[in-house]
Parts: sequence; structure tokens; C-alpha cells
Amino acid sequence: MESDPIEGLAQVAAARSALADRLVTPRWYLPAFGAALGASALGLGVGLPQGLPLCFAALVVAIALPFIQTHRSGVSYTGSVRGRQDRWIGALLVAVLLLDGAALLIGLSAVPALVALVPATLLLLATIALGRGYERELRAALGAGR
Repeated sequence: MESDPIEGLAQVAAARSALADRLVTPRWYLPAFGAALGASALGLGVGLPQGLPLCFAALVVAIALPFIQTHRSGVSYTGSVRGRQDRWIGALLVAVLLLDGAALLIGLSAVPALVALVPATLLLLATIALGRGYERELRAALGAGR
């Protein structure tokens, strides 16, 4: 029994397209992930050691959410697909480092802890915006077979 190579390639393309179509993040995911990262910044902004329980809880949630979403969708968001979407992850990492650093400086200074809401809110918004960009690029990469 012979198989047509063109038909085989069409089947592979259809499977890639189906995988990209399955990659639909629920509306709650990015705000929840951003809120967890923002809560960690808020914990740093409250000051140490008072903010450590909030930081710890927020980081546990932020680490668990990608695993939960991978289990629900069957698609690994942090898997072996490399490409243009990595820039979005890099930008999010920079945002986390800068805004957590700003929150930590607030926590270590005499500035009122309420000011830590600024980097926490910015981190929430940055996570949503950069996460949407990451998903868009990841869907394109999976659909194109990159």
C-alpha cells in the first residue's frame, strides 16, 4: 500500500492547524496570572518580612497556573516550541524584574506601602498585554509548523 506524500503533508498541516486552534486561553487565565504576579509585587512593596506570605502564595499560584492550563488544553505553553514568541516571554521577565524591584524599593523605603499598588497594577496590565502577544505568536508558530 503506497501513500501519497502530498496527502501526508496535507495531513500534517491539518494537524498543526488543529493544534493552533486548540490553543485558546480562557478569558480568566491572563488576568489571574497577572494578578498573581502583581500580588507578589504588592507583597514586596508592603515590606519584609510582613509581605513574605503574600509573595509566597502569589508565586505558588503563578507557578501552578501554567501547569493547570497545560493540563486543561493539552498544549504546553512553555514547551519546546521556540521562535518569535520568546521575545514576549523575555519582555515579561524584564517587566517582572523591574516592577518587583521597584516594589522592593518601596518596601525598603519610608514611602507608604499603598504606593506599591502602582507597580503591582502595572505588572497586572503588562502580563495581560504581553501574554496576548505571546499567545498570538505561539498560535502562528504552531500553525506554520515552526
